[in-house]
Amino acid sequence: MKKFLVLAKDIINVKYIQNIIIKDNKYIINLLSNNKFSGFIIYGSGFISDNGYGPIIIEKNDDDYKKITEFIESI
Repeated sequence: MKKFLVLAKDIINVKYIQNIIIKDNKYIINLLSNNKFSGFIIYGSGFISDNGYGPIIIEKNDDDYKKITEFIESI
């Protein structure tokens, strides 16, 4: 199995793929958070962000759709 999934705009380390939702006309790839938090808290106020990505959506007419299909079939 490949270690990286190379798409047109993303290179995904396959060990960070949480799940792939298969719809009729698209794939939705959810990635695990990288567990790197940044931000600050001063006396109970501030912010924290997780630097995570949202889902990656691959439409059926997209060039990457075939790559994802091949990846799923190789598992």
